[in-house]
Amino acid sequence: MFDPSTERLFLIIIGIIVGVLIGIILFYSYSNSYDMFIAIISLLILIYSSLRLTYILQKKDLFNERDFNVQMGTDMFMIILSGIFIMFFGIKSVFFRNKTTYY
Repeated sequence: MFDPSTERLFLIIIGIIVGVLIGIILFYSYSNSYDMFIAIISLLILIYSSLRLTYILQKKDLFNERDFNVQMGTDMFMIILSGIFIMFFGIKSVFFRNKTTYY
C-alpha cells in the first residue's frame, strides 16, 4: 500500500501523537492527585503486559519451554500487580481527594 519510508514516517507520527496524549493525561492526573497518577501508570503497565502476554501466547512456538514459562509468569505477575494497584489507588483517588501542592 505505502512504500516503506512513508509507512515508517506514518508510524513515527502516530507514535509522537500517542506519546503526547499520554503525557498530557499523566500531567493532568499528577496535578490532581498522586494516587490518580499511580493508577494511570498502573493502567499503562496493565495494557503493556496484556499486549505482551497476547503476543507471547500467539508466538508460543518461537520460544523454548523455559523462556516461555519465564515470560508468561512475568507478564501474569505484572497483570495481577498492576490490577491490584489500579483498584487500590483508583478507589483511593476517587474517594479521598488529596490535592498536590506546589512549592
